[in-house]
Parts: sequence; C-alpha cells; structure tokens
Amino acid sequence: MPGIFGGAAIQTGLQPGAIVELMKQMLTHQPWYSTFLKTQGSSSLGAVSNNPHFSRANHFACRREADLLIEGTAMTLDGAAIADDHPELASQILNAYCESSDDFVHRLGGHFNLAVRDHRNGHLHLINDRSGFAHLYFYKDDEVFLFGPELKVFLAWENFNRNLNEASFASLLTRECPLGTETLFEEVQMLGPGSHLVFDGTGVQVKRYWQPETQPETNRSDEDWLQEAAYLYQRAVDKRLPNSSQGRILLPLSGGLDSRLLGWHASKFKDCLEAFTHGQPDCTDAVISKKSAAALGIENKHHLVSMNPDWAGTHGRQAVWLNDGQLNLRNATLVGISEELTPGPVPFLNGIIGGCMSLSTGDFVGSDDLSEITSEDELRQRVLTYTGMKSGAVFLQNLMSDSQAESMKEQAFVQAWNSFQDYRHIPLFGDQKVLHINMNMGRRMQGTVDVHRFYFHDLLPFVDEELHALWLRIPLEKRQGGWLYQEFFRRHMPEMARVPWSHTGLDLYASDTENEAALGKRMQRLEQQKLLKKLTFGLYNPRNRHAYNHRETWLRKNKAFRRLMLETLGNSGGTGCSWFDQKRINRTFQKFDQGRDFLFRPLMQAATVIIWHDLFLREVHASAGLYSQRKKRDVEPATG
Repeated sequence: MPGIFGGAAIQTGLQPGAIVELMKQMLTHQPWYSTFLKTQGSSSLGAVSNNPHFSRANHFACRREADLLIEGTAMTLDGAAIADDHPELASQILNAYCESSDDFVHRLGGHFNLAVRDHRNGHLHLINDRSGFAHLYFYKDDEVFLFGPELKVFLAWENFNRNLNEASFASLLTRECPLGTETLFEEVQMLGPGSHLVFDGTGVQVKRYWQPETQPETNRSDEDWLQEAAYLYQRAVDKRLPNSSQGRILLPLSGGLDSRLLGWHASKFKDCLEAFTHGQPDCTDAVISKKSAAALGIENKHHLVSMNPDWAGTHGRQAVWLNDGQLNLRNATLVGISEELTPGPVPFLNGIIGGCMSLSTGDFVGSDDLSEITSEDELRQRVLTYTGMKSGAVFLQNLMSDSQAESMKEQAFVQAWNSFQDYRHIPLFGDQKVLHINMNMGRRMQGTVDVHRFYFHDLLPFVDEELHALWLRIPLEKRQGGWLYQEFFRRHMPEMARVPWSHTGLDLYASDTENEAALGKRMQRLEQQKLLKKLTFGLYNPRNRHAYNHRETWLRKNKAFRRLMLETLGNSGGTGCSWFDQKRINRTFQKFDQGRDFLFRPLMQAATVIIWHDLFLREVHASAGLYSQRKKRDVEPATG
C-alpha cells in the first residue's frame, strides 16, 4: 500500500539511489499516485501516496538539523488538527522534533508513517502511529538498510535475502495471516504499532513509545460516554474530510452498524457523498443498505455493485500480489469492485472494525472473559482458541504430511502466543483479547477490504487514537456485547436505529422476544439449507441471502476461478513450495468437489501460498529486481 520508503548504505561506496528508484516503481500501482524521492549522500527518502493533498511542499521539510518526510492523514500536533493540505504540515512536525528530540512523537497523532534524517548524528528515524495500520517494513543486511510499506519492495535489491519464515506461513495457512511483527520473509520485520526505529548507520534499534493501557472510569453515566463518543466520531471524520466540499466521497454501505454510523457523520457532505453496496440484488445487505441510504437522504446516490463470479478467478493472482500474500485470494473480488467504482484520488470512508476500536467489543468477549487469568496454560489455550489457531490447524493434514502438519501447527501456535505478550500487562483477559485481535489480525486483515486502498484515497475514521483512548477508558462490562454501541444508535441516531442490522437481522427498537423470534426463523432457514445440501451431497446448494457471495459454489462452477485453482493446486511444488503433499491436495480438492464446503478455506490458503511463491520468488528478475511480465497469462502485473 502507499507510504514512505527508502534506504541507506552500510557498505562504503554503495549508493542506494538506484535500488530506491526501483522501489518507487514497484509501489506506483496507479498513474495518479503522488511520488517523491530525494537522495542525499548515502541515503534516500521517498514516498508514494494516494492522498490527493500529498506534495513535496507540505509533506517534506528540511532544516540544518534534520529532514522530515511524512505520509498519512488526520494529523494532530499537541491535540490540534492539521489538515492534509496545510502548507506547513511537515515543517511544524519537524520543528517539534528539533525542539523535543525523540519525545516529539508524544505530541503527534494521526494515521501515518514518518522518517527523520538527523544531520547532527547521521541517524535515520522511522516512526509508526499508535495503531500501526499504516504498514511499514524494514530489512538490513551487511550492505544496506531498506524500508517500505509493502514486502515486494525488497525484491528491488538484487542481494536481498529471500529466506522464508516458516512460522509466518504456518500462521497464514492456519489463520489467514502472520501475527506480531514477523513477515513471510525471515529477514524482514514489520514495525509494530506505536514503535520508533533508529538506524545509526550500522545497526537497528526498535522501541515502543506507546502501549495501550486500560484506565476504566467507573463514575460516569452512559449518556456522558455517548456524548463524548458523538463528538469524537465527528472529529475523526472531520480530520479526514476537512475540505471536501466538491467531488466524490465514497461510502461502502453495508447492512451493519459501522458504515451507517460513518454515513451519518459524513452527511454534512451530502452533495459529495456517494454510497455503494456490493452483493446480489436481493441479498440482506442490499435490502438493508437501501433503507440506510434513505434514512441518510442519499437514496438517489446509492447503487449496488453486483458481484461477478469471474472476478475471483481473473483477479486472484493480482490480489495476492497487491496484499503481499498476507491474506488469501478472496480479496480478488474487491479488485473487481474497486475497478467497477472507477479508481482515482477519491476519499473512501472505510468502516473497518469500528465497534472494536471505539465503543464496543462486539461478540468477542463473553462473561467468562471479564476476569484476570493467572494460569499460563489456561491463558495460552484461550489465545489459541480465539485466534482460530486450534481450529485452523486441524486442516493442515489435508494439505501436507502428518509430520509437516505437526511442525507447522507448533510454529503457528508459538507465533500466536508470542504476539500476545504485548498485552499481558492489561488486567482483564477480555481487553487483552480484543487488543490482540485489533493490533494483529485487525491491522493485517483490515476487515478484508485493504485492497481498496490501492485504488482510492482510503480513509479509516475508526482507526483514530482519540477514539481508541476513549475505548480504553470505558469499563469492559459496558462494552461487552456491543450494548453501549447499540445504545448510541438508540439515543443519538433513532432514524438509523430503526433500520434492521444485517448481522443478526435485529431491530434495535424491537423487544427481546420479537428479536429472538426473528433470529430463530433465520437460523431455521439456514439449518434447512444445510440439511438439503448434506442430503444431496452438495448437488443442491441454495444461495445464502445473508452472505456477500457464495464462494464455494463459485469454486465448483465458475470456469475462471476453477481454472485458476486447478492450475495452482495441481502443481503445488512447481513454484518451489515444498510444504505440500500433492496427493493429499488432490484428494482434498476431490472431496470439496463432492460438496464438502468446510474444505474451502484450507484449499484457498494453499492456493494463496503457492501463488505467493510464484509471484515473489520465481517470477521476479533477480538481476534487475523488477516484477516480470507473466507468460501464458492475461493478468497484468500490479506495478502501473
């Protein structure tokens, strides 16, 4: 995804400029991106941004003491918001650095990565925001230090160490993404949330400048919390849309609560606001989102993007390339959606994991999580359960030998447990649990919509340090089950609360008895569909109106997707990927083809890993570091 990148030479006489120029080419996925690159001496700083307000003048500043480059949005300094197009944005932040040295980061807020090149001691500083959703990776060997927002940029260095991190692939196969700061490459690390890296010319030191601390305030009323939330929600949107009085603002409007909350706060830009929903015409989200759009007064600017089954096959490899293989190729459908919406430097209001980062813990926390767990064994077992590691590891034997499956399972378990350690200081397990989910799977997966950021100026109003600070102050029991979040709708947005919620089909104003009856009927229909499917061995597979698409049916019946999967899974070792047992994969695919839908996920994970090996290891010209044109395929590379 767009962000800052660059490098510095460690070996005398080596100039990183050519490497960093290639990195810039690999990051420029759209011709309208803004780019910046400055080489001075043995180091280079660059940025590729999809922010229409990004420019050298306001995002790069230099003084005798230091240079500063920043890429991000929703910036604040000493609590005051700084607009993305403010002519002195970088200058003000650089002044703060020169005044306060490393402590300046505590004065800074927003969604960003920044680099400081200090001329006084030659140190290079890299800083990630508190939530860490602005990805930044780094790599060092005996010759160079390199950093960038995507894994693929390190392929620009011809001597890059391409040794793989088996534990990260184990986590990817087991639970869809690596955890912690580890990546798919052994020598590449991800800069953690709230982290500050210092490169002194030879070595790298990383320290945390901020860690989440729960400080529950028990003497406040519900209305008091909701009033503060209303203010901070609006402020989060305003910081990202301070001058949007013309053009388009895209709002992905689902049947859930988060997107309608964003729409409500962005409604003052009604003339610019354009909402869309993706799915089939009669799906639950399409039906409910129409009602939400009407309540927002934008029903004439709301449209449905119909899901095209071909997208999953035609854009599968592209999706793996774009998101660095961190998620399985299901994001291929989002490539198709993005192209359907006409890409450009358009503000895209993204409502990912909103309830978790603000008022609610949703369904993640049960009554048995409202306590402190002191038993190490119990804590570890709970971590492996809620991350999905235990359930996901069961499928490894469908893909590989028993001994290899056992090895991968153990490595995935260790990575999950290690990544949990940052949250052990939090008293209650429920808070540990949600913070771990947010800061690991949440920041990696982005609610599975991170592909959109390659096509638009993606904005994340819920990933906001002020909203997060509010979340940390609300007692856990008030966030449990999303009650306070739903109460916000009842008291402050009654017209939106009356629109049913697609996650459960519930009406926030209906009685518990009425909602239980409605939910019971829905579950009964789903069970009937499952039974019909089971009795017919998958031959009769009625579409689920409550899902965005029916991926299992696509795999079996869509020619484009089937061709991609058979081509990929039919030659698991052809790309150098040695973990899989071809006979077991063939047998698993045959069982899936006979209607066993539960095998869909492991097959998708395996296909993603094989495609990743093909794109990142086999199809890159090592001598030039450029992504190659693919033979016998009609999918264009993602590099512009």
